[in-house]
Parts: sequence; C-alpha cells; structure tokens
Amino acid sequence: LLALALGICAGVLAALRRGRLLDRTLSSVSILLLSTPTFALALGLLYLLGFRFGWFPIFGSGEWLTSRLHHLALPTLVLGLHGMGFVMRLTRASMLEQFDEDYVAFARARGLSERKVVIGYAFRNALIPILTTGGLMFLGLLTGSVLVETVFGLPGLGNLLVGSVKA
Repeated sequence: LLALALGICAGVLAALRRGRLLDRTLSSVSILLLSTPTFALALGLLYLLGFRFGWFPIFGSGEWLTSRLHHLALPTLVLGLHGMGFVMRLTRASMLEQFDEDYVAFARARGLSERKVVIGYAFRNALIPILTTGGLMFLGLLTGSVLVETVFGLPGLGNLLVGSVKA
C-alpha cells in the first residue's frame, strides 16, 4: 500500500511536470530504487536510519504493540520504497499515454479545468494498468520480504517460506 500510494503520487507529479527538473529527478530516483536490490536497500537504510541516526531499532521485533510497530517501520519502508520505483515509472508512462489521447484534448477544448481533466479523465483511465500491476506486485513483495526479514532479524512469512522450501 505504501508503494502504491507514494508511487502513484510521484508518478502523477512527474507526468504533470514532463521534461522539467522534477520529472528528471523523480525518474532518476525511480531508476535507483528499481535497480537497488531489497537487501542492499535494507542494509543501507538500516545503517543510515538505525545505526547512524538511531531513529529505528536495528534488530528484533519488539514486545508490545507500539514497540512492535516501531520495529516494523523500517522493514515496511524498505519494501515500500522498492516497489515504489516500479509504480512510479508505470504511473508516469500511463499518465503520459492518457494525456496524448483525443478525449483529453477534447476535455481541455471544452474548457474544463486542468484539475478536472487530470483527475477525472486521464488519471481514472491511467489507474487500470497500475492497479492490475499492483496485484501482481504481491509476489515480488513476498520474495523481497524473505531478504528483508533476514536482514532485520524478524520472524515472519518470509522465514516460513524459506523453512517450507528447506523441508
């Protein structure tokens, strides 16, 4: 959900600012997030946010609910950021494709506000491939969670998957 929310917002912003600095920056960030393996991203954020700044715990899963949520924040961020790069690229491409369609030009010619054209026409139709791919991202999330759980020392579905393969 984090990957979808952040990726869709960043992809729409990049499509609206096509060819400008924000578009190039967000595209570079998405390529960086896509090309970085989950374990490398996990180790980098663990070092930076856990060890260097001390904002997040480095190891374990916590005992109480608030402690457990605090321990799960960094692994959630890692898995969300990794998926966000793909969703951002897909959203940008889908939005740019919709902007080139005739019905968007016709809506602009009718005098509709840019917000209504972007949200009501282009974004609604651009969401179809994004949400379809979002469902397929679940498999990548499952395999990525194996590595992230190993790096953070968490018991979870990824470790159960590894245990079932070994048995």
